[in-house]
Amino acid sequence: MKKYIYILLFFNTLMYGQSGSIKGMIKEKGQPVAFASILIKPVNQSVTSDENGSYEIKNLPYGNYEVTESFVGFTTVTKKIAITKPDPAAINITMTED
Repeated sequence: MKKYIYILLFFNTLMYGQSGSIKGMIKEKGQPVAFASILIKPVNQSVTSDENGSYEIKNLPYGNYEVTESFVGFTTVTKKIAITKPDPAAINITMTED
């Protein structure tokens, strides 16, 4: 029985060890953009930038993602990024008005 528990714990560690995060800043003309929407595809997770224009999405499995930022009155921006290690992948976005 103990053998099976150790095997289960080993695979559990491997599964949770294979994730990273995406973080960054949203700015327009050097100023932070608060409360912009950030969507991560294909997992369809979303967050909103804070009052400093910062955002972070944690616990994403390793892989390729599209980060789409949108805010009323600004052009929607989409960038691609790969998560290949536990360190946060940084993607900063500069917005332009429509």
